[in-house]
Amino acid sequence: MTVNIDSASGASTLDADPITTVRGLEGQSPAGLRPTGQFSSLSYTEALTLADHEEPWIVENLIGSATTLIYGEAKCGKSFLVSALIRSLTTKSDFLGKPVSQDREFSVAVCWTDDRGAQEYSERIRSVMPESATPDVRFYHLPIMQTPEMWQALYRQVMLTGHNLVVIDNMAQTLNGTVNDDAVVRQFFDGVRQFVSAGIPVVVVAHSSDKAGVNGHKPETPLGSAYITQAVRWRVFVRRFRSGHLTMKFMGNHSEPYEMTLSHGTGARFEVLDVKSSDQLKADAGGSARARSDKKLADNAELLEWLNANCHGMTLAAAAAKHGARLDIEANTAKQRIRRAGIRKQGAGWVFRVPEE
Repeated sequence: MTVNIDSASGASTLDADPITTVRGLEGQSPAGLRPTGQFSSLSYTEALTLADHEEPWIVENLIGSATTLIYGEAKCGKSFLVSALIRSLTTKSDFLGKPVSQDREFSVAVCWTDDRGAQEYSERIRSVMPESATPDVRFYHLPIMQTPEMWQALYRQVMLTGHNLVVIDNMAQTLNGTVNDDAVVRQFFDGVRQFVSAGIPVVVVAHSSDKAGVNGHKPETPLGSAYITQAVRWRVFVRRFRSGHLTMKFMGNHSEPYEMTLSHGTGARFEVLDVKSSDQLKADAGGSARARSDKKLADNAELLEWLNANCHGMTLAAAAAKHGARLDIEANTAKQRIRRAGIRKQGAGWVFRVPEE
C-alpha cells in the first residue's frame, strides 16, 4: 500500500495508523510512550529500562541509533559514504572497519531530493554490493515538506513498508524556507523525530559552507541555523582534499570527538588510511598552539633586533614607516605590529615592554 503525499496540501490517502498493524502497539504511542494529556511520558523505571536496553549505535562510534547528521561541501562524497553504509547494513558487513548491528535485517528508505537521486543512489549502492545481491532499499522522492501532515504521511508509509532506517538526502531541499530560519529547521526536525521516537535511526545529509571566513578557513559547522547542530545527537563532518582523500570528523553526545582519513576508490568503495583519537587531536591542537606561540616569540625577537639595528634613535612613527616600507604595508599597520609585539622605545633604542605586576 502506498501513501500519496499531496505537495500542495500535504494530505495523505492512508487513513489507518499502520503502527498498530506493523508493531502491534495498540493504544500506545511510538517507543512505548504513554499519552498524558498534551504530553507523552515515561516513568523513571521505564526510562531506565529503555536506557539499559537501547544501543546508542547502529555502527559503533560511526552512525548513531537516533539522528546522525552527515554534512560537508557539495560533491565531497557524502552520498557515496551513505551508499557504502547501506551496503554494509543490508549485508551485515563492516562499515569503515567497524562491525554493524547484527540484531536485525535492515530495510532502508532513501528519501531523495536531487535530480536523478534514485538512479544515482542505486548505481552507487550497486558498485559495492556482492554480485546478484539485492538490498532491501526503497527510494522516495521528497517534495518540499510544507506541513506536519506531509511528515505524518511519510512516517506512515515508512512504518507500513517496514523500513527501519531512513536516509534524507538532502535537508535543504526539503525545507519550506531557508536553512537560516530556526522555525523552518525546527519543523524539519519535528518531522524527523517521528521516526526516532519509533526507534528508527535517521541519517540526514546536509551541507557546510563553501565560503572561507575572515581567517581564510572554511567553517566546519552545518550551513544555516545553529538549531541544526542542537537538534542532532551525532555529527559527521566530511571534507575532501585535492588529493582525493576524505577526512571525517565525528562529534556528539555518545563519544569523544575523533577523526578518520579515507581513500575513495571506485564507486562507493573506501579504505581507512588513518584514525586519530580524541587524545591525539588534543595533542595535535596543543602542538599547533605551541608552534604558533614559538613562532610568534621568534618573530617578535627578530623584529626587536631589526629595530635596534635599523631604527636607532628614531621615533615610533618613523620606525613604523621604515618597517612598513620594507614589508610593503601601511605605516599604521606596521606600528600596530610593533605594539602587538610588546616592543617600546627606551632612550635611543628598543626593548620589550615589561608587564606590570
